[in-house]
Amino acid sequence: MPDEEKEVILNDGKKWKVKTKKGKFMEAKLDDVKMKQKCIEDVEVDTSKMQKDAKDFPDIPGVEKAAKKGPPYLGPPYLYCLPLRNSAGKIVWWTCGGNGSYTCPCP
Repeated sequence: MPDEEKEVILNDGKKWKVKTKKGKFMEAKLDDVKMKQKCIEDVEVDTSKMQKDAKDFPDIPGVEKAAKKGPPYLGPPYLYCLPLRNSAGKIVWWTCGGNGSYTCPCP
């Protein structure tokens, strides 16, 4: 599998970019700012699933508003909580960025 860099545009115009090497996650950026990575393991991701999640954001199944989840012990809230999926469509990793009201849960 070749190295890849995939970029999609979110509904608010932000650019979400993901780099992979041989199908495995390397880095995510939001408007060229490196995003935090949560629950990252050595598994392959399918970047073809990014466009649907970008279109659905912020109403992506599995993404929770921090306000619904209770106190801040769940971790820092982010404005952008964007999932990466495997070829079966299952969320395997999270990319998070900005200050806001969403959390990046571990699946």
